Amino acid sequence: MKKKLVTLALFLFAVTCFNQQSSIQVTKTGKGSPLILMPGFITPGSFWNETIRHLAVGHESHIVSYAGFNGVAPIEMPWY
Repeated sequence: MKKKLVTLALFLFAVTCFNQQSSIQVTKTGKGSPLILMPGFITPGSFWNETIRHLAVGHESHIVSYAGFNGVAPIEMPWY
């Protein structure tokens, strides 16, 4: 009985964790040395498009966009 309860608790915990809405979206482009490009809090990830074009050869870019910006769905409060 105890094993069943623990298994059920772990299952519910996993479902809750994986059913959360994502607050950050990361887009990867290119191949090579990795770059992480983080815009200002209210600036969309597309802010980096020109920079990515100049660094395209030899770099893998990871562009970060926050919830509520750049097409990423907003999340409910509290978001912090």
